[in-house]
Amino acid sequence: MGVVHIAKHAHQRDLVAVKVGKPELSARTGGATRFLDEIAIASALHHPQIVRIYTSGMAPDGTPYLVMPLFERGTLADPQNRRLFSDPARALALMIQIAGAVDHAHRHLVLHCDLKPDNILIGSDGAPYVSDFGLARAIDRAGVALDATIVGGNRDWMSPEQREQASGEATVSSSLTAVSDVFSLGVMLRWLLDQPSDQGGPPRQRWGQSRMRWELSAIADRASQPAPEDRYPSAARLVEEMERARDGYPIEAERQMRLRRATKWIRRHRLVTAVSAQVLLLLVYFALVPFAVLREVRATIRQRNQFAAVAQAGAVMNELRSLATHIEGLAATKEVRELIGHPDVYTAPPTLADRLGGFDSIAVFELNGTVRARYPSPRSNYASRHFAFRDYHRTLQQLAAKPAGAPARAYVSRVFRSHPDGRLFIGVAAPLLDTGGSPIGLVMGSTVARATFGAVQMNCGGEGDCMTALLGSRDRNGPGEAMPDAVNVLAEPGLLDGEERTLDAATSRKLCQALGCVPRLGDQFALSGQRPVLVLDDYRDPVSARRSIAAAAQVGGTGLVVLVATPDSAAAALTRRMLDRMKAFLWIPIVPGLALLTLLFATRRR
Repeated sequence: MGVVHIAKHAHQRDLVAVKVGKPELSARTGGATRFLDEIAIASALHHPQIVRIYTSGMAPDGTPYLVMPLFERGTLADPQNRRLFSDPARALALMIQIAGAVDHAHRHLVLHCDLKPDNILIGSDGAPYVSDFGLARAIDRAGVALDATIVGGNRDWMSPEQREQASGEATVSSSLTAVSDVFSLGVMLRWLLDQPSDQGGPPRQRWGQSRMRWELSAIADRASQPAPEDRYPSAARLVEEMERARDGYPIEAERQMRLRRATKWIRRHRLVTAVSAQVLLLLVYFALVPFAVLREVRATIRQRNQFAAVAQAGAVMNELRSLATHIEGLAATKEVRELIGHPDVYTAPPTLADRLGGFDSIAVFELNGTVRARYPSPRSNYASRHFAFRDYHRTLQQLAAKPAGAPARAYVSRVFRSHPDGRLFIGVAAPLLDTGGSPIGLVMGSTVARATFGAVQMNCGGEGDCMTALLGSRDRNGPGEAMPDAVNVLAEPGLLDGEERTLDAATSRKLCQALGCVPRLGDQFALSGQRPVLVLDDYRDPVSARRSIAAAAQVGGTGLVVLVATPDSAAAALTRRMLDRMKAFLWIPIVPGLALLTLLFATRRR
C-alpha cells in the first residue's frame, strides 16, 4: 500500500521512516481512503508495542504520507530476526508482547486483519512493534467486524473466514471477529517454532527448551484451529495462556495431563516438595501401592477389552456380511422365488437342501407374512403361519429408499423365539422381487443362539482370560405385543443351543442408550466415523453368573452388540502376581526419594 523512505528532520538529528502512498494508490478505488484509515487507526492506538505515528499529511501532489520511528533492525520476517526469536523462550516473550498489542487494538474496537512477520518491526532493544493497519476493520463490542470486506493481504497468514471474505465467498457463518487475528497470531507462533537450524535440521535442545516448545506448539495449534469456535476466544485469553506457560503454570492442553501438571507444581513449590518427598514415597509404597496396582490393572483390562470389543465387532460384522451376501444371492434366484407357491410348509423343499450356507434354517414368506416354505421342515406345527409382526419383515421397508436398478439389501433383524421349536434365533432377510422388480415376499435365513458364532473366536481372539459374547435386542412373540426392552445373549461360551439368557434390565438400558439396540434400515454394514465403546466395570454375566470388567461395541447398524468381559477373579490374580514381585524391591522408595531431593535443588527454573 505504501513505500517507506528513510528521512531526517531538518531541525532534528534522529532518522525517521516516512511511509508514502504508492502512485497507483490514488487511481485504485478506495486506495487513498484505506491509507488515510491506516493513519487514523494507528494514531488512535497508544500502546508500547504498536508503532507510533509522529505526524501525517498530504504531499503537494495529493499523495498521503505518515512519519513513524525508524526500525533499523528490520522486520520479524528478516532471517536474522527469525533465527533470534526461534528459541522457545524468546519466541514466547515476543508473542506475549505482540498479542498484548493486538488485544489493546481489539479493546479499542480495531481488528488488524493483516498480522504477519512483515508487519512486525523489531526495535533496537529487540522489542516487537505492530505496524501496518491498512487492512484494519472496526469491530463492535461483541468483537464482530462492522465491514468484513477485505481487499489484498497475504492469504498464508489469514484465517479461513478471512480468506473467504477476500475471495468473495463469505457466508453469514464466516463473519470476521477478534478470533481472526488470534488465528494469525497462532500461525506466526508456529512459524517461529519451525525455524530450521543453520545445519539444516532441528537444533539440539535442553530438556527445558523441549518442554516449552511442546507447550508453545499446543498453544499455536489451539490458536490456529480452522473453526473460529475452537480457537482462544480473544487475544487477551491467548496472552493469558502464554503467560501461564512462561510462569510455569499448566496451559489448557495440560489440564488433563496429570504428570505435567504435577511437574509444574513441584517446580513452583520446591521446598514443600523436598520436605515431603521421602515421607510421601514411603507412604505410597507401603500403604497405597496395592490400591494403585489394582487400579492400574483394571484400567489395563478396560483398555484391552475395549480394543478387543472393537476387533471382535469387526469379526462379527464380517460373518454377518457373509450371511447377508448369501441370503441376497438366494433372493435373486428363480428357484427360491418360485417357493412363494410351495404347496406344503411342512414338506422341506429340496431346492434349499444344499443352500443353507451358514444358516441353520431358511424360510420363504409371502408379502402378508405367511410362511410358505422352510428348510429343514418345522419340528412341530405352527400355531399360526402369519408372521408379518416379526422384525425381519422390515426388509421390505428398505425397498422404498432403494435406488432404481440397485440390488435389494438384506436386513439383520432382532432376536426372535421360533414358534415351531421354541429356540432363540437371529434372522437375516432379503426381499423377493418378481421380474418387474415388484416385491412378492421375502426369504429369511436364521441362526440359532449357541456357544459360538461362525468363525469368530469367543475367547477375545485367542488371547487373555476373557470371553466374547454377542448380544441382541429381543423381538416380540405375537402381533398384539409391544416390542420388549430385553437384550438376549446370542452367542457365548457355555450357552446351550437355542437357550434364552437375558441381561438384567439396568444393563440392557445402559447398553441400548449408549450403543443403540434397534436395527436400522438401509446399509447396516456401513461403519460410522466414530465407533463408541461402553465400559461396564461391574458386569454380571447371565450365562456364567460371574462378575466381570466388560467393554461393549456395536456391530454397525445391525442392532447387535459385542461384549468382551474379563472376570474379577482374573483381575485379582494379576494384581496378586504384581504385588508379589514388588516385595523384592522394598529398597526402591529410599533411592528415588534421595534422588528427588537432589534433583529439586540442582535444577534451575527455566
